[in-house]
Amino acid sequence: MFPVIKGCHTLIYRKKTDPDILLFKSGGGCLMIFGIPFMLVGIFFILLPFGIVPVKGEIPPWYFIVLFGGVFATAGAILMFGRTDLAIDRRRRIIIRRWRFFTSIKQKCYRLDSYSRIMISKENRSSKNSSTTVYPVRIVGEIGTDVIAVREFSVYLEARKEAEMIAQFLGLPLSDTGTGMNVERKADALNDSIREQVRRSGEVIDVPEMPHTMKSIIREESGTFIIIIPPSGMHLLSYAKLGIALLFVAAVIIMFGNVIMMLPMPLPLRLFLISFIGIGFVLMPILTTVRQVISETNESTRVQVSGALLRIEKQTPYKINTSEMAADEIEELILNQHPLVNMTDLFGRDTIPDEGITCHCGRSVIGNRLPLCRRKIGKKTAAIVSLLNKLAPSSGITAISDRNKLTFGGNLSGEELAYLHAIIKKILSS
Repeated sequence: MFPVIKGCHTLIYRKKTDPDILLFKSGGGCLMIFGIPFMLVGIFFILLPFGIVPVKGEIPPWYFIVLFGGVFATAGAILMFGRTDLAIDRRRRIIIRRWRFFTSIKQKCYRLDSYSRIMISKENRSSKNSSTTVYPVRIVGEIGTDVIAVREFSVYLEARKEAEMIAQFLGLPLSDTGTGMNVERKADALNDSIREQVRRSGEVIDVPEMPHTMKSIIREESGTFIIIIPPSGMHLLSYAKLGIALLFVAAVIIMFGNVIMMLPMPLPLRLFLISFIGIGFVLMPILTTVRQVISETNESTRVQVSGALLRIEKQTPYKINTSEMAADEIEELILNQHPLVNMTDLFGRDTIPDEGITCHCGRSVIGNRLPLCRRKIGKKTAAIVSLLNKLAPSSGITAISDRNKLTFGGNLSGEELAYLHAIIKKILSS
């Protein structure tokens, strides 16, 4: 952990009026509203032993009631009045994080010179009942320094916008893994379009030979290239989705069907329960899954690209979605043909020897912690990982601007994606 800087406790940042200071505040707002019920429940239980709140019957011992109410009241108070501030001061070259509960109760100070880049990552936060994808923005440095978390976003473009602002403010490069690929950009080139990037670097874009197994159709009309990507059809993932839906429905019928039929109840109530479960937990999951699979397997894509515009039209049996970007606004064109797991990064090789593989393992915090151990991976386990890599679909090609993110071609092979990526990039940079 990096040591606290002496004297930083005297610095207080309240307003965003100083051009050399970035200030981020969290807490309050919806959290304050969410904390009100906890606070009220806690106060209610705390007042019970004093007879202020009339209740019928006996109540548990006063110390239990006060302790129980105190937990709720404390949680509500923290949600309502807890605040966290992060101040980035480039004049004094420090970063200060301060936790407040009515007044400042804790703070940490970091030397800005120990940090070398801004980072966006993509992470899944899972709980018992749900899973959420978030895009954290962090300030990272050398091995051994604390990672400074700025904020988390549920929308990638919002995280990208804030990360670019911080990178430009500090003059630090931006490392972006939010799209699945690691893209490094310098602070002075964050707003450069693909055309400007190619001209500045002098890059020569070589278009590879057309693959023999091309699925898409390419033609040119009045200076505009049109790429038709056909539907993917049914594949392993489609059958897996249908199978999971059927297993879920079967489990519901087995668990609740016998109970409803065996329990004594009026006929109208029995019919209501059968209808409710049948529609909500049997019919709806099947219809929703079938609709999703039909939409995914019958989606065709039409890509129009010229020196002025990128236009993508996706058509399913149910709807047509059209999106477009001006060529001068496109800042990244990413080829996402990476496997599910990089065998070389994980095992140090692409092939699997008979004796198995020894790989590094250990806890890693966004890539800046050293491996803690070495673990033996058997040939069967490594073979399963290799098979999953082959079955995993590609993520396609992603075009990104400050206002939009478009992805297409996820059902195409790596060779075909590389060919289309080179053509599109050459046209957009011309």
